[in-house]
Amino acid sequence: MIAQTKSVETTKAKATAGAKVMARKAKSKLGRRAASLKTTTKRASGSVAGYSQQAQEFFNRGKTAFHTASDWAGATAKHLPAAARKLNFPDQKAAMDFAEQRPLVVGAVGLGLGLVVGALLPRMQHGPTPKRRK
Repeated sequence: MIAQTKSVETTKAKATAGAKVMARKAKSKLGRRAASLKTTTKRASGSVAGYSQQAQEFFNRGKTAFHTASDWAGATAKHLPAAARKLNFPDQKAAMDFAEQRPLVVGAVGLGLGLVVGALLPRMQHGPTPKRRK
């Protein structure tokens, strides 16, 4: 019976030692995963902050461009009637009468202006743009 008790105690001791080893390995593995998760979280936070800053800068540039264009359009609209009178352009009523009498001519002029503007614009690339390397 004593031999059997020693055998049971030895088995218990081995099981306890094995459990301790497994617990240490699990703790170590959990610690590595937690550190990896912390690093990944820091990287993701940095990326989100960077994108947020870039979006804010893009928004500010767009806002500035809009205000600049709006100011230019306002100034142009303010000075256009006087410039038209100086160049002896017809008044608005005469222009409307011309458009009603000759709509094809007005359409052809509009088409020609559209072609000129389209020819002056830079060509656009179609398809996916290559990603930039950091």
